[in-house]
Amino acid sequence: MTAADWSIMTNLVAAIPRGARLSKESWAARHAIVLRLVWLHVPGLVIVGLAGPQPWWERLALPGVIAVLAAAAGLARTERARPSWPASA
Repeated sequence: MTAADWSIMTNLVAAIPRGARLSKESWAARHAIVLRLVWLHVPGLVIVGLAGPQPWWERLALPGVIAVLAAAAGLARTERARPSWPASA
């Protein structure tokens, strides 16, 4: 790697967020926004699936998996670790 490449890499690494902890209120607000976005994808994927050539069970199963993960993320709202993984899967 050249000196210019190292400079670019150093700048990219410096731009990555450091992962400061969020307050519970801020985390809950962001989590709610992500959950809403995930739930908005479910009917859209059903509509797209109905237009596609896949079998009917696949058209409903794939959005169903996303719906199950969104439901799991919405159930446990008190802890950070448990509800965040389904929404980010």
